[in-house]
Amino acid sequence: MNDAIPMRTTMLAVVLFSIVGNAAPVGGQSPGGPVARRDWSDPFKRVVLGEDGNVWIGFDGSLRERFETWNGFNFGFNPAAKDASFLLTRAMASGDLHLGDDFRVFLQYKSSMVTDRTLGRPIDVDQLAVQQGYAEARLPGSEGKALTVRLGRMEMTPGRERLVSSLDWANVRQTFDGGSVAASAPDRSLTAFWVRPVIVKPYTSNVRDSATVFYGAYGTRRFASANVGLDAYWMGLQRRAATFNGTTGPEDRQTFGGRAWGPVRPGSSRFDYDLEAALQTGTLGTNDISAHMVAGQAGYTFAGVQGAPRVYAGIDYASGDEMAGGDVQTYNLLFANPHAYLGYEDVIGRPNALDLSVGTAMRVWRDLVGQLDLHNYSRVSAGDKIYNKLGGVIPGRTGTLSTLPKAVGAEFDLTMRYPVIRHALLTGGFSHFFPGAYIDQSGPNASINFAYTALLLTL
Repeated sequence: MNDAIPMRTTMLAVVLFSIVGNAAPVGGQSPGGPVARRDWSDPFKRVVLGEDGNVWIGFDGSLRERFETWNGFNFGFNPAAKDASFLLTRAMASGDLHLGDDFRVFLQYKSSMVTDRTLGRPIDVDQLAVQQGYAEARLPGSEGKALTVRLGRMEMTPGRERLVSSLDWANVRQTFDGGSVAASAPDRSLTAFWVRPVIVKPYTSNVRDSATVFYGAYGTRRFASANVGLDAYWMGLQRRAATFNGTTGPEDRQTFGGRAWGPVRPGSSRFDYDLEAALQTGTLGTNDISAHMVAGQAGYTFAGVQGAPRVYAGIDYASGDEMAGGDVQTYNLLFANPHAYLGYEDVIGRPNALDLSVGTAMRVWRDLVGQLDLHNYSRVSAGDKIYNKLGGVIPGRTGTLSTLPKAVGAEFDLTMRYPVIRHALLTGGFSHFFPGAYIDQSGPNASINFAYTALLLTL
Protein backbone atom coordinates (compact mmCIF):
# COMPACT_ATOMS: atom_id res chain seq x y z
CA MET A 1 0.00 0.00 0.00
CA ASN A 2 1.36 3.39 -0.97
CA ASP A 3 0.41 6.19 1.43
CA ALA A 4 2.12 9.07 -0.35
CA ILE A 5 0.31 12.39 0.08
CA PRO A 6 0.18 15.01 -2.70
CA MET A 7 2.10 18.22 -2.07
CA ARG A 8 -1.09 20.30 -1.80
CA THR A 9 -2.28 18.20 1.11
CA THR A 10 1.18 18.09 2.67
CA MET A 11 0.77 21.83 3.21
CA LEU A 12 -2.56 21.29 4.98
CA ALA A 13 -0.90 20.73 8.35
CA VAL A 14 0.86 24.07 8.12
CA VAL A 15 -2.37 25.81 7.09
CA LEU A 16 -4.30 24.37 10.03
CA PHE A 17 -1.65 25.42 12.49
CA SER A 18 -1.37 28.87 10.93
CA ILE A 19 -5.12 29.48 11.28
CA VAL A 20 -4.66 29.31 15.02
CA GLY A 21 -1.23 30.85 15.26
CA ASN A 22 -2.16 33.93 13.23
CA ALA A 23 -5.70 34.54 14.52
CA ALA A 24 -6.23 38.02 15.92
CA PRO A 25 -7.94 38.42 19.31
CA VAL A 26 -11.46 39.83 19.02
CA GLY A 27 -11.39 41.40 22.46
CA GLY A 28 -8.64 42.35 24.87
CA GLN A 29 -10.55 42.31 28.16
CA SER A 30 -11.22 39.42 30.51
CA PRO A 31 -13.99 39.55 33.14
CA GLY A 32 -11.46 40.73 35.68
CA GLY A 33 -9.84 43.39 33.53
CA PRO A 34 -6.95 43.46 31.03
CA VAL A 35 -5.41 40.14 30.18
CA ALA A 36 -2.19 39.48 32.09
CA ARG A 37 0.14 38.53 29.25
CA ARG A 38 2.68 36.02 30.53
CA ASP A 39 3.21 34.38 27.13
CA TRP A 40 2.57 35.29 23.50
CA SER A 41 -0.12 32.60 23.22
CA ASP A 42 -2.19 33.78 26.21
CA PRO A 43 -4.47 36.15 24.24
CA PHE A 44 -5.64 33.23 22.08
CA LYS A 45 -6.65 31.12 25.08
CA ARG A 46 -9.52 33.45 25.98
CA VAL A 47 -10.86 35.80 23.33
CA VAL A 48 -13.79 37.72 24.84
CA LEU A 49 -16.75 38.22 22.48
CA GLY A 50 -19.07 40.28 24.70
CA GLU A 51 -18.74 43.27 26.99
CA ASP A 52 -19.69 41.33 30.12
CA GLY A 53 -17.07 38.63 29.44
CA ASN A 54 -19.54 35.76 29.69
CA VAL A 55 -19.13 34.76 26.04
CA TRP A 56 -15.64 33.87 24.91
CA ILE A 57 -13.74 31.52 22.67
CA GLY A 58 -10.42 29.82 23.17
CA PHE A 59 -8.12 28.67 20.38
CA ASP A 60 -5.61 25.86 20.55
CA GLY A 61 -3.43 23.94 18.15
CA SER A 62 -0.48 21.63 17.75
CA LEU A 63 1.84 20.35 15.07
CA ARG A 64 3.82 17.12 15.51
CA GLU A 65 6.52 15.89 13.17
CA ARG A 66 7.91 12.39 13.81
CA PHE A 67 10.58 10.63 11.78
CA GLU A 68 10.61 6.82 12.09
CA THR A 69 13.17 4.25 10.94
CA TRP A 70 12.44 0.50 10.97
CA ASN A 71 14.58 -2.55 10.29
CA GLY A 72 12.76 -5.89 10.21
CA PHE A 73 9.25 -4.46 10.62
CA ASN A 74 6.74 -7.29 11.31
CA PHE A 75 9.71 -9.67 11.67
CA GLY A 76 10.62 -9.13 8.02
CA PHE A 77 7.81 -11.25 6.59
CA ASN A 78 6.89 -8.49 4.14
CA PRO A 79 10.23 -7.85 2.38
CA ALA A 80 8.95 -4.66 0.74
CA ALA A 81 8.10 -3.13 4.13
CA LYS A 82 10.63 -4.65 6.51
CA ASP A 83 13.06 -1.69 6.20
CA ALA A 84 11.49 1.74 6.00
CA SER A 85 12.10 5.38 6.91
CA PHE A 86 9.35 7.98 6.72
CA LEU A 87 8.00 11.23 8.17
CA LEU A 88 4.67 11.42 10.01
CA THR A 89 2.84 14.75 10.32
CA ARG A 90 -0.11 15.46 12.60
CA ALA A 91 -1.71 18.90 12.84
CA MET A 92 -4.62 19.71 15.14
CA ALA A 93 -6.56 22.96 15.58
CA SER A 94 -9.51 23.63 17.86
CA GLY A 95 -11.96 26.29 18.97
CA ASP A 96 -13.78 26.21 22.32
CA LEU A 97 -16.84 28.51 22.47
CA HIS A 98 -18.17 29.29 25.96
CA LEU A 99 -21.67 30.71 26.34
CA GLY A 100 -21.64 31.65 29.99
CA ASP A 101 -20.08 29.44 32.63
CA ASP A 102 -22.18 26.34 31.99
CA PHE A 103 -22.46 25.78 28.23
CA ARG A 104 -19.75 25.24 25.66
CA VAL A 105 -19.26 23.98 22.09
CA PHE A 106 -15.92 22.40 21.22
CA LEU A 107 -14.70 21.73 17.67
CA GLN A 108 -11.35 20.18 16.76
CA TYR A 109 -9.98 19.32 13.32
CA LYS A 110 -7.01 17.13 12.57
CA SER A 111 -4.87 16.25 9.58
CA SER A 112 -2.62 13.18 9.75
CA MET A 113 -0.26 12.43 6.88
CA VAL A 114 2.80 10.36 6.03
CA THR A 115 5.44 10.38 3.33
CA ASP A 116 5.71 7.56 0.81
CA ARG A 117 6.28 4.08 2.28
CA THR A 118 4.88 0.56 1.90
CA LEU A 119 4.44 -0.22 5.59
CA GLY A 120 0.65 -0.50 5.31
CA ARG A 121 0.05 0.49 8.96
CA PRO A 122 -3.60 1.60 9.26
CA ILE A 123 -3.13 4.26 11.97
CA ASP A 124 -1.06 6.82 10.06
CA VAL A 125 -3.30 8.65 7.56
CA ASP A 126 -6.46 10.72 8.00
CA GLN A 127 -6.18 13.53 5.50
CA LEU A 128 -8.69 15.95 7.09
CA ALA A 129 -11.34 15.08 9.67
CA VAL A 130 -13.29 16.28 12.67
CA GLN A 131 -11.46 14.77 15.62
CA GLN A 132 -13.87 16.13 18.22
CA GLY A 133 -17.08 18.10 17.95
CA TYR A 134 -19.48 18.21 20.85
CA ALA A 135 -21.83 20.37 22.89
CA GLU A 136 -21.54 20.33 26.66
CA ALA A 137 -23.97 21.61 29.29
CA ARG A 138 -23.11 21.86 32.98
CA LEU A 139 -25.51 22.06 35.91
CA PRO A 140 -23.58 23.34 38.93
CA GLY A 141 -24.41 22.32 42.47
CA SER A 142 -23.24 23.27 45.94
CA GLU A 143 -19.77 22.66 47.36
CA GLY A 144 -18.11 22.20 43.96
CA LYS A 145 -20.52 19.53 42.71
CA ALA A 146 -21.74 19.51 39.09
CA LEU A 147 -23.61 17.44 36.54
CA THR A 148 -22.22 17.63 32.99
CA VAL A 149 -23.84 16.30 29.79
CA ARG A 150 -21.83 15.95 26.59
CA LEU A 151 -23.12 14.99 23.12
CA GLY A 152 -21.19 14.59 19.88
CA ARG A 153 -17.80 13.28 18.79
CA MET A 154 -15.33 12.97 21.65
CA GLU A 155 -12.13 11.36 22.86
CA MET A 156 -12.23 9.13 25.95
CA THR A 157 -9.29 8.68 28.35
CA PRO A 158 -10.53 7.20 31.67
CA GLY A 159 -8.00 6.15 34.30
CA ARG A 160 -4.64 5.05 32.94
CA GLU A 161 -6.10 4.21 29.51
CA ARG A 162 -5.66 0.45 29.90
CA LEU A 163 -9.18 -0.06 28.49
CA VAL A 164 -10.02 3.10 26.54
CA SER A 165 -7.59 5.64 25.08
CA SER A 166 -7.18 8.45 22.58
CA LEU A 167 -4.03 6.63 21.30
CA ASP A 168 -1.97 9.80 21.31
CA TRP A 169 1.16 7.98 20.09
CA ALA A 170 -0.62 6.97 16.87
CA ASN A 171 -0.62 9.51 14.08
CA VAL A 172 -4.42 9.08 13.91
CA ARG A 173 -5.98 9.52 17.36
CA GLN A 174 -8.99 7.44 18.38
CA THR A 175 -12.41 9.02 18.90
CA PHE A 176 -16.07 8.09 19.47
CA ASP A 177 -19.58 9.33 18.59
CA GLY A 178 -22.22 9.41 21.30
CA GLY A 179 -22.87 10.96 24.68
CA SER A 180 -21.86 10.98 28.32
CA VAL A 181 -23.24 12.17 31.65
CA ALA A 182 -20.77 12.97 34.43
CA ALA A 183 -21.48 13.72 38.10
CA SER A 184 -18.50 15.26 39.86
CA ALA A 185 -17.40 16.58 43.23
CA PRO A 186 -13.95 17.73 44.42
CA ASP A 187 -12.95 14.22 45.56
CA ARG A 188 -15.01 11.93 43.30
CA SER A 189 -16.61 11.53 39.89
CA LEU A 190 -18.87 9.11 38.04
CA THR A 191 -19.25 9.13 34.25
CA ALA A 192 -21.76 7.08 32.26
CA PHE A 193 -21.38 6.84 28.46
CA TRP A 194 -22.92 5.32 25.34
CA VAL A 195 -20.85 5.64 22.16
CA ARG A 196 -19.87 4.08 18.85
CA PRO A 197 -16.22 4.06 17.72
CA VAL A 198 -15.35 6.19 14.70
CA ILE A 199 -14.01 4.36 11.64
CA VAL A 200 -11.17 6.25 9.95
CA LYS A 201 -11.52 6.80 6.21
CA PRO A 202 -8.08 8.13 5.21
CA TYR A 203 -9.21 10.29 2.29
CA THR A 204 -12.96 10.74 2.89
CA SER A 205 -15.17 11.66 5.85
CA ASN A 206 -14.90 9.39 8.86
CA VAL A 207 -18.03 7.46 9.91
CA ARG A 208 -19.29 5.90 13.12
CA ASP A 209 -19.19 2.12 13.37
CA SER A 210 -22.86 1.10 13.16
CA ALA A 211 -21.95 -2.52 13.99
CA THR A 212 -20.43 -1.70 17.39
CA VAL A 213 -21.84 -0.22 20.59
CA PHE A 214 -19.68 0.65 23.59
CA TYR A 215 -21.25 1.75 26.87
CA GLY A 216 -20.67 1.73 30.61
CA ALA A 217 -19.73 3.76 33.69
CA TYR A 218 -16.41 4.80 35.26
CA GLY A 219 -16.11 6.09 38.82
CA THR A 220 -13.15 7.61 40.68
CA ARG A 221 -12.72 8.40 44.40
CA ARG A 222 -9.71 10.14 45.94
CA PHE A 223 -8.84 9.90 49.63
CA ALA A 224 -6.44 12.76 50.28
CA SER A 225 -5.80 11.85 53.91
CA ALA A 226 -4.60 8.36 52.94
CA ASN A 227 -2.92 9.34 49.63
CA VAL A 228 -5.04 6.74 47.84
CA GLY A 229 -7.11 6.82 44.68
CA LEU A 230 -9.66 4.16 43.71
CA ASP A 231 -11.43 3.53 40.40
CA ALA A 232 -14.30 1.15 39.66
CA TYR A 233 -15.84 0.56 36.25
CA TRP A 234 -18.21 -1.48 34.12
CA MET A 235 -17.98 -1.44 30.32
CA GLY A 236 -20.11 -3.25 27.78
CA LEU A 237 -19.15 -4.01 24.17
CA GLN A 238 -21.56 -5.33 21.54
CA ARG A 239 -20.38 -6.19 18.03
CA ARG A 240 -22.29 -7.86 15.25
CA ALA A 241 -19.39 -10.18 14.46
CA ALA A 242 -16.07 -11.04 16.10
CA THR A 243 -13.54 -13.89 16.03
CA PHE A 244 -11.31 -15.13 18.84
CA ASN A 245 -9.08 -18.17 18.27
CA GLY A 246 -11.48 -20.01 16.01
CA THR A 247 -14.75 -18.95 17.67
CA THR A 248 -16.91 -16.58 15.60
CA GLY A 249 -20.23 -14.87 16.19
CA PRO A 250 -21.93 -11.76 17.61
CA GLU A 251 -20.00 -10.50 20.64
CA ASP A 252 -21.67 -9.30 23.85
CA ARG A 253 -18.86 -8.74 26.36
CA GLN A 254 -19.04 -7.11 29.81
CA THR A 255 -15.92 -5.86 31.57
CA PHE A 256 -15.86 -5.23 35.33
CA GLY A 257 -12.77 -3.87 36.99
CA GLY A 258 -11.03 -1.58 39.42
CA ARG A 259 -7.81 0.27 40.04
CA ALA A 260 -5.88 1.59 43.05
CA TRP A 261 -2.99 4.02 42.94
CA GLY A 262 -0.98 6.49 44.97
CA PRO A 263 2.22 7.04 46.95
CA VAL A 264 2.71 4.77 49.94
CA ARG A 265 3.69 7.86 51.88
CA PRO A 266 3.97 11.52 50.90
CA GLY A 267 7.30 13.28 50.86
CA SER A 268 10.37 13.78 48.71
CA SER A 269 11.55 10.18 48.37
CA ARG A 270 8.64 7.78 48.13
CA PHE A 271 7.17 4.54 46.91
CA ASP A 272 4.36 4.68 44.38
CA TYR A 273 2.05 2.07 42.94
CA ASP A 274 -0.65 1.58 40.33
CA LEU A 275 -2.62 -1.70 40.31
CA GLU A 276 -5.53 -2.66 38.05
CA ALA A 277 -7.57 -5.80 37.43
CA ALA A 278 -10.57 -6.60 35.22
CA LEU A 279 -12.91 -9.54 34.61
CA GLN A 280 -14.74 -10.12 31.31
CA THR A 281 -17.93 -12.15 30.89
CA GLY A 282 -20.59 -12.50 28.20
CA THR A 283 -21.13 -14.48 25.02
CA LEU A 284 -19.57 -14.88 21.59
CA GLY A 285 -22.20 -16.48 19.41
CA THR A 286 -23.48 -19.43 21.45
CA ASN A 287 -20.26 -19.70 23.48
CA ASP A 288 -19.49 -18.18 26.87
CA ILE A 289 -16.76 -15.61 27.57
CA SER A 290 -14.61 -15.78 30.71
CA ALA A 291 -11.44 -13.68 30.53
CA HIS A 292 -9.40 -11.47 32.83
CA MET A 293 -6.38 -9.21 33.10
CA VAL A 294 -4.07 -7.93 35.85
CA ALA A 295 -1.65 -5.04 35.40
CA GLY A 296 0.37 -2.74 37.58
CA GLN A 297 3.60 -1.01 38.40
CA ALA A 298 5.45 -0.14 41.61
CA GLY A 299 8.29 2.35 41.84
CA TYR A 300 10.56 4.31 44.12
CA THR A 301 11.86 7.85 43.57
CA PHE A 302 15.21 8.93 45.07
CA ALA A 303 14.45 12.63 45.41
CA GLY A 304 17.66 13.37 47.32
CA VAL A 305 19.87 12.00 44.54
CA GLN A 306 20.99 14.11 41.59
CA GLY A 307 18.50 13.74 38.74
CA ALA A 308 15.81 12.32 41.10
CA PRO A 309 15.97 8.83 39.55
CA ARG A 310 12.93 6.56 39.75
CA VAL A 311 13.20 2.78 39.48
CA TYR A 312 10.18 0.60 38.88
CA ALA A 313 8.92 -2.87 38.03
CA GLY A 314 5.69 -3.84 36.31
CA ILE A 315 3.48 -6.72 35.25
CA ASP A 316 0.92 -6.95 32.46
CA TYR A 317 -1.06 -10.20 32.26
CA ALA A 318 -4.15 -11.11 30.22
CA SER A 319 -5.79 -14.48 29.73
CA GLY A 320 -5.85 -16.60 26.58
CA ASP A 321 -7.86 -19.55 25.27
CA GLU A 322 -7.31 -23.03 26.60
CA MET A 323 -7.95 -24.38 23.09
CA ALA A 324 -9.21 -23.19 19.70
CA GLY A 325 -12.98 -23.05 19.26
CA GLY A 326 -15.71 -23.28 21.89
CA ASP A 327 -15.87 -21.04 24.95
CA VAL A 328 -13.63 -17.97 24.89
CA GLN A 329 -10.96 -17.11 27.46
CA THR A 330 -9.07 -14.65 25.23
CA TYR A 331 -9.06 -11.17 26.74
CA ASN A 332 -10.42 -8.32 24.58
CA LEU A 333 -8.26 -5.23 25.03
CA LEU A 334 -11.24 -3.06 23.97
CA PHE A 335 -9.92 0.38 22.90
CA ALA A 336 -6.81 0.40 25.08
CA ASN A 337 -3.36 1.94 24.68
CA PRO A 338 -0.83 -0.93 24.82
CA HIS A 339 1.94 1.40 23.64
CA ALA A 340 2.25 2.95 27.10
CA TYR A 341 2.74 -0.39 28.85
CA LEU A 342 3.86 -3.19 26.52
CA GLY A 343 6.85 -1.69 24.73
CA TYR A 344 7.24 1.24 22.36
CA GLU A 345 7.65 -0.91 19.24
CA ASP A 346 4.00 -2.01 19.60
CA VAL A 347 4.91 -5.58 18.71
CA ILE A 348 2.95 -7.21 21.55
CA GLY A 349 -0.71 -6.63 22.43
CA ARG A 350 -2.31 -7.61 25.73
CA PRO A 351 -4.39 -10.76 24.87
CA ASN A 352 -2.74 -14.02 26.05
CA ALA A 353 0.44 -12.15 26.99
CA LEU A 354 2.52 -11.93 30.14
CA ASP A 355 4.91 -8.97 30.20
CA LEU A 356 7.36 -8.61 33.09
CA SER A 357 9.16 -5.27 32.94
CA VAL A 358 11.69 -3.16 34.83
CA GLY A 359 12.84 0.36 34.15
CA THR A 360 14.35 3.59 35.35
CA ALA A 361 13.89 7.27 34.54
CA MET A 362 15.84 10.32 35.64
CA ARG A 363 16.75 13.90 34.77
CA VAL A 364 19.98 13.49 32.86
CA TRP A 365 20.83 17.16 32.29
CA ARG A 366 18.76 20.23 33.12
CA ASP A 367 15.27 19.35 31.79
CA LEU A 368 16.46 16.40 29.68
CA VAL A 369 14.76 13.23 30.98
CA GLY A 370 15.98 9.78 29.98
CA GLN A 371 14.10 6.52 30.40
CA LEU A 372 15.18 2.90 30.00
CA ASP A 373 12.70 -0.02 29.90
CA LEU A 374 13.24 -3.77 29.59
CA HIS A 375 10.34 -6.14 28.76
CA ASN A 376 10.15 -9.92 28.75
CA TYR A 377 7.15 -11.47 26.94
CA SER A 378 5.63 -14.94 27.02
CA ARG A 379 2.32 -16.59 26.16
CA VAL A 380 -0.06 -17.19 29.06
CA SER A 381 -1.92 -20.16 27.56
CA ALA A 382 -0.29 -22.72 25.27
CA GLY A 383 -3.65 -23.19 23.54
CA ASP A 384 -3.75 -19.63 22.14
CA LYS A 385 -1.61 -17.46 19.88
CA ILE A 386 0.13 -14.19 20.67
CA TYR A 387 -1.35 -11.00 19.22
CA ASN A 388 -0.27 -7.48 18.32
CA LYS A 389 -2.11 -4.38 19.53
CA LEU A 390 -4.47 -4.41 16.52
CA GLY A 391 -5.54 -8.01 17.18
CA GLY A 392 -3.41 -9.49 14.41
CA VAL A 393 -1.64 -12.80 14.99
CA ILE A 394 2.14 -12.72 15.46
CA PRO A 395 3.72 -15.51 13.38
CA GLY A 396 4.80 -18.48 15.50
CA ARG A 397 6.89 -21.47 14.59
CA THR A 398 5.33 -24.23 12.49
CA GLY A 399 3.85 -26.97 14.61
CA THR A 400 1.02 -27.83 16.95
CA LEU A 401 0.15 -24.68 18.89
CA SER A 402 0.03 -26.37 22.28
CA THR A 403 3.54 -27.78 21.87
CA LEU A 404 5.20 -24.53 20.79
CA PRO A 405 7.44 -22.69 23.29
CA LYS A 406 5.80 -19.97 25.38
CA ALA A 407 8.79 -17.60 25.26
CA VAL A 408 7.87 -14.80 22.81
CA GLY A 409 10.79 -12.43 23.19
CA ALA A 410 12.21 -9.38 24.92
CA GLU A 411 12.38 -5.66 24.14
CA PHE A 412 14.79 -2.87 25.04
CA ASP A 413 13.47 0.73 24.94
CA LEU A 414 15.53 3.90 25.40
CA THR A 415 13.69 7.23 25.23
CA MET A 416 14.64 10.87 25.79
CA ARG A 417 12.46 13.96 26.32
CA TYR A 418 13.57 17.59 26.28
CA PRO A 419 11.33 20.70 26.40
CA VAL A 420 13.20 23.04 24.08
CA ILE A 421 10.93 25.97 24.97
CA ARG A 422 7.46 26.24 26.48
CA HIS A 423 5.79 25.41 23.17
CA ALA A 424 8.24 22.86 21.77
CA LEU A 425 8.97 19.34 23.02
CA LEU A 426 11.70 17.24 21.43
CA THR A 427 11.63 13.46 21.94
CA GLY A 428 13.57 10.55 20.57
CA GLY A 429 14.06 6.87 21.15
CA PHE A 430 15.54 3.56 20.09
CA SER A 431 14.07 0.06 20.56
CA HIS A 432 15.23 -3.45 19.77
CA PHE A 433 13.08 -6.60 19.89
CA PHE A 434 14.83 -9.90 20.60
CA PRO A 435 12.67 -12.79 19.30
CA GLY A 436 12.06 -15.74 21.60
CA ALA A 437 11.66 -19.42 20.81
CA TYR A 438 7.96 -19.03 19.89
CA ILE A 439 8.63 -16.57 17.03
CA ASP A 440 9.02 -17.96 13.53
CA GLN A 441 12.58 -16.90 12.73
CA SER A 442 12.52 -18.08 9.14
CA GLY A 443 11.84 -14.53 7.91
CA PRO A 444 14.58 -12.32 6.46
CA ASN A 445 15.01 -10.59 9.81
CA ALA A 446 13.23 -11.92 12.89
CA SER A 447 14.51 -9.17 15.18
CA ILE A 448 13.22 -5.58 14.95
CA ASN A 449 15.02 -2.26 15.33
CA PHE A 450 13.04 0.96 15.68
CA ALA A 451 14.22 4.54 16.11
CA TYR A 452 12.34 7.83 16.08
CA THR A 453 12.75 11.56 16.53
CA ALA A 454 9.72 13.78 17.14
CA LEU A 455 9.10 17.50 17.59
CA LEU A 456 5.80 18.68 19.06
CA LEU A 457 4.84 22.35 18.68
CA THR A 458 1.86 23.67 20.65
CA LEU A 459 0.00 26.95 20.84
